[in-house]
Amino acid sequence: MYWSSTNEPQRQDEELALVREIVDAMPEVHLIRLLYEVFVTRCQGPLGNVVHTSTFMNQAEEFCGCLGLVSPEAQVMALSSTFAMDTLACHLLAVRLPLYRPSSVCSRIHF
Repeated sequence: MYWSSTNEPQRQDEELALVREIVDAMPEVHLIRLLYEVFVTRCQGPLGNVVHTSTFMNQAEEFCGCLGLVSPEAQVMALSSTFAMDTLACHLLAVRLPLYRPSSVCSRIHF
């Protein structure tokens, strides 16, 4: 909710600063693609895929496209204009979850 009202210059600056920190902390784009594949694979359940794979992977390509831009400033601007903060948070979670060991608690959570 905090980020939905970004008409205030201070909030816009805070959002861009946060997205810049995210950009600086992200792994290389080729690793992100691999992590997304692991994420989608782990979302397979007995009744089918818990995430809509084609929609997610299309968004993932957009995400990687933004991170594939040359300068960090261009990456920040592309991410902030393409994704809402809640969607960006979901993509960051999808990058992080494949790093958990299969025996961890997170592997038992259904998405």
